[in-house]
Amino acid sequence: MKRILITICVLLFGAALLGLPARRTDAQTGLTGKIAAAKTAADHEAIAAEFEQEAKDLEAKAALHADMAKHYGMEQYAHQPKPSLKKHCEDLSASLKRAAEQAKEMAKLHHGMAQKAAK
Repeated sequence: MKRILITICVLLFGAALLGLPARRTDAQTGLTGKIAAAKTAADHEAIAAEFEQEAKDLEAKAALHADMAKHYGMEQYAHQPKPSLKKHCEDLSASLKRAAEQAKEMAKLHHGMAQKAAK
């Protein structure tokens, strides 16, 4: 019975994984459509605002993971196998910070496109 349950769980998990790459959120699809259709200054300003919000969200996640890294650095987690939970959170925080900077750069580029479109 246990073997059957494990097999069912593995199959369901595999089926879920197969469906993940094809799914896109409404926000992703909407932003892609906005980028494809952008012609006016207002279009580019709206896209820039979305990238600015994305940067804020990423910065908040980076701060969360940096805080988690501090907690995982405590003595009670020192025995954790490598890679450590602390290192994982530090790496993720750094990656999220880089992504936030890239989102800010995209916003900046769209602000520039808006200025050119306004002329």
